[in-house]
Amino acid sequence: MFAPETSPNQVSFSAEALQSLALFRYRVTFQLKKPLLLDPVRRAILWRGAFGYVFRSLVCHDLQLDCKACPALGACPYPRVFAAEIPPNRPQILRLADPPRPFILTDPFPMAPALPADEPLALGLTIVGSAIADLPYLIVTLRQLGEAGLGAERVPFQLLSIHPISSLGVPAQPLFQAPSQHIATHNLPTTAADLMRPGDGQVHRVKVHFLTPTELKGDYTAYGHGNSAPTFGTLIRRIQGRASALATFFGSAPFTYPFQHVAALADTVHTHHAEMRHRGVIRRSARTRQTHPVEGLVGTVIYQGEAVGTLMPLLRLAEVIGVGKHATFGNGKIGVET
Repeated sequence: MFAPETSPNQVSFSAEALQSLALFRYRVTFQLKKPLLLDPVRRAILWRGAFGYVFRSLVCHDLQLDCKACPALGACPYPRVFAAEIPPNRPQILRLADPPRPFILTDPFPMAPALPADEPLALGLTIVGSAIADLPYLIVTLRQLGEAGLGAERVPFQLLSIHPISSLGVPAQPLFQAPSQHIATHNLPTTAADLMRPGDGQVHRVKVHFLTPTELKGDYTAYGHGNSAPTFGTLIRRIQGRASALATFFGSAPFTYPFQHVAALADTVHTHHAEMRHRGVIRRSARTRQTHPVEGLVGTVIYQGEAVGTLMPLLRLAEVIGVGKHATFGNGKIGVET
């Protein structure tokens, strides 16, 4: 996985360094009974609030009680999914104020201004590592959410089927199929090595599509007319941070490769071209009543450099787990084109 050299140009990195992070991908097919007339950013906010609320209402005996004060804390699935703590014998993650959620929901049409009614729509669901044990709760939450309805207009939907996605990206036999209430247990784990494509390791140029608003802290390259794009080093650092946190909380083991060496290697890749624009809205928390911006950049950036092929495992992983703020509910979704 890694040689002991310290020079960025000599770092040896492969997908094997990320093997402890297993992902379970599903295609959730549902059908709206009325159109959902919300833009993609607001739909992501809607999923975030509604999913967490319904999940907790299903399993919590006292919605007013703080989870840490609850006598059922050790047995309850809600804190495992929405308020995880670092497992024993795992290293602390510096500067991590909020644990990552071990699932990712992906909008059926992340660029569409609304979702249509009366036709099957495919919601992407990815579950991370040990959180697969709570899959039945997540499925029941989706079913209950469909009955309760989405948004202020309570738009109902019917959950039609849930198919595991193989490492090749192919749907397998369903583990849920309406009208049956039975939930099967067969799951198909995927790792970074499974996501690699022929020739990935040899590329020197990559086009990254930021499909939904992506907010990354770090350095940006400025272009004309106020245009800017995250540097490749910033992108790789943020992917590393998210993937490492997920592995620490929910993987079979934390990552052990030298992050700083990989980040330095990413800094040798330059931005060849970028076309980016800002998109965002203001979100009001139903719980605290405080407002928060949900924003980021969308568009395309072409990165070029000899290190691109070496770091493709991290880019392929980010296509599944997202990167940046609010990635759990669809922000920070990227597509990678070599």
